[in-house]
Amino acid sequence: MGNFLFTPQSETLKKRNIKMKKQLLLTTLILTVANVHVAQASLVNYDITTVFDEPQLGNTTTFTGTFAYDASTSTISNLKGSLSESMTGPPQTLIPLNFQLSSGSDGNGGIRASVFALNTTDVFLGGGFNYATSQKTYGNSNAYVTIDFNALNPTLGATSLSQLSYGDCTAGGMMGPTCMTGHTGPMGGTMNAVPLSETITVSAVPVPAAVWLFGTALAGLGVVRRRKLTIAA
Repeated sequence: MGNFLFTPQSETLKKRNIKMKKQLLLTTLILTVANVHVAQASLVNYDITTVFDEPQLGNTTTFTGTFAYDASTSTISNLKGSLSESMTGPPQTLIPLNFQLSSGSDGNGGIRASVFALNTTDVFLGGGFNYATSQKTYGNSNAYVTIDFNALNPTLGATSLSQLSYGDCTAGGMMGPTCMTGHTGPMGGTMNAVPLSETITVSAVPVPAAVWLFGTALAGLGVVRRRKLTIAA
């Protein structure tokens, strides 16, 4: 009386439950992978190199960095990197720029963003970082770079080199009392420095979380399969 005997009806019910669990796992897997894919497709990581020609020094000032861009919302985030100082070296001193504090449309179908050495947009004397209106003399030992790229396809680079600029008011970036700058304004920057090029490429894509979820789901399906075979035996 204490022993449970499988009947055709109870065995059919167990098989039906196993089938339902298997279908549920597959459905969950498909939905999860789809959601992760959509989220990752909209946010893409990029590598960027922006070069300014320093004709009076015979070398260049270079910003090398990374950023993330969401084309669905035209939003750039996590712009960071390092700026070389043409007045130093070789090798040139590198200034970490880790504070993205300004971004928006460039008014020409592109996205413009600026990243700073300090957690403030005050670079030049009197505040701010506008090379066209600010007095480009010692401010607060800050530095910045402004990048630009096509809003639809960042790998096309800047919509115009005139959108690019840099300012370096750190100790290694001073030309007497004047900060080193690079831009396309009258006479260019401090040492006639002007934007030379900008290269943007898609960063190496890491293994997405969906792959690990896929493996977990497959393992779960394996357990269900083994249980089914055990019952059948």
